[in-house]
Amino acid sequence: GLVYGDQGLVVSRPMYDRVLGYPEWSLMEDVGIVRRLSQQGRRVALPATIVTSSRRYDQEGGLRRWMRNVMLMCAFRAGVHPDRLTRWYRTRRSRPATAQRRVVGVFARPPIPGRVKTRLAADIGEIRATEVYRVLGRRTVDALRDGESEVLVFVDVPPDRDPSGLSTLDSTSDVKEWLGDRGIDFRTQTDGDLGARMYAALEECLAGADAACLVGTDLPDLRDTTVEAAFSALSRAEVVVGPATDGGYYLIGMTVPHRELFVDIPWSTDKVLALTLERAAALGLRVELLEPKTDVDTAADLPADLAVGGRPPA
Repeated sequence: GLVYGDQGLVVSRPMYDRVLGYPEWSLMEDVGIVRRLSQQGRRVALPATIVTSSRRYDQEGGLRRWMRNVMLMCAFRAGVHPDRLTRWYRTRRSRPATAQRRVVGVFARPPIPGRVKTRLAADIGEIRATEVYRVLGRRTVDALRDGESEVLVFVDVPPDRDPSGLSTLDSTSDVKEWLGDRGIDFRTQTDGDLGARMYAALEECLAGADAACLVGTDLPDLRDTTVEAAFSALSRAEVVVGPATDGGYYLIGMTVPHRELFVDIPWSTDKVLALTLERAAALGLRVELLEPKTDVDTAADLPADLAVGGRPPA
């Protein structure tokens, strides 16, 4: 009858939306949603059985894993935030490269005119720029969703109610409708500047994973082969970077999150890549670079099928 551990929940969509779904925690999110649901009414245990993975118990031993779970639950009930507990939950294991758990984090914003592709909008207008953004984002996710890696989309939601009229829940739902939810999961970006949000996303991706990469939705030719090349590089290096031709980068990946690579970086300038590589060198990190690519920031960056004069494909 306990709500902890692996389980199946049957919840109506109106009820799920009413409690705002799962908490955006990296751990204990199942406990969080059950707490929310319990405030709405009575739970009923169904006379059914589901099959779940015993991988973590097999790898660490049943008693050791059980003791760790008890400690984590006690800390949680004592008020420790779930995100702080992740470091003790993470499984440290050595597995063949072919069996590694790899995660790709995609940074996205709700496709709202005036909030996306503002530099491009100065050239072609807000509505057209938003159409281009929608196409680029969908292409990116479609290229990744059937690959070998897990895909998490980190949504930069507006304040609780912004001038567009969208609430946090509305904007996340809008992104899901835009990108589709087959084969991917969604998370909410944390507060802070871009560096703080990227570091937090990498920490979440690497909670239990062996390697993780972050990408944006500005690249017209991102392929799953690009991500495969990044993860291959991470078998030889500690950091992989995909240089952008404007002096930034379109991909960054690592096996252990390094906060120093995201602090006091002049984001959206041509100094991002150089300063990131300088920081990595100062930390003694091995870095491998992918082939340079061009982000779409201005009309001159648009590929032929999205250039002004035509309409982007649906």
